[in-house]
Amino acid sequence: PTHYNLPLTVYVRLDPSIRAGAVDYRDACGQTVSLPIHDTLEAELKRRMAQVFERVTIEPGPAADASDGVIDVALGLRQVELFIPRKGNKTYPASVTLGLDFAYTDRQGAVLHAKKLQSVITGEVEVRAETCNISGLEQVAQQTIARVVEGMAEQLGTATKIREQAQWRNSRPAGAIP
Repeated sequence: PTHYNLPLTVYVRLDPSIRAGAVDYRDACGQTVSLPIHDTLEAELKRRMAQVFERVTIEPGPAADASDGVIDVALGLRQVELFIPRKGNKTYPASVTLGLDFAYTDRQGAVLHAKKLQSVITGEVEVRAETCNISGLEQVAQQTIARVVEGMAEQLGTATKIREQAQWRNSRPAGAIP
């Protein structure tokens, strides 16, 4: 992961789709199961945004008034591709697809960068004959989360308008009105 350390204070607003984030799949018995991903996604967003910007507040937190910009993030596509033809002691391929929609808005309300990203990771899951549970899908989901959030961090860290804002903020004299 790249660290951009832009000298900006940002407020991250999480869409309800992230707070309720989960992916649904069918277990080895054909029952629909929901795998919650919201905690991992929130933690990864917080960790990576802190490596892109100098100060990050994730909602809920202090008001966005003192920030240089606001990042709105929503969970887009959520999909698991997994086919288990029968119960047994076997491994199967599984793919997890996640999408993020995000936008960076400056203090004046101008959108400096907006993007929709999607990442897919394929890994192995394991099924045991004596249970319907599938093991290993959590790790595939975590890798997908890490990749899509890394893509978001790269987009924000390299966006020309955001870098210009950071450069302007860094070069203005102390006490100058933003």
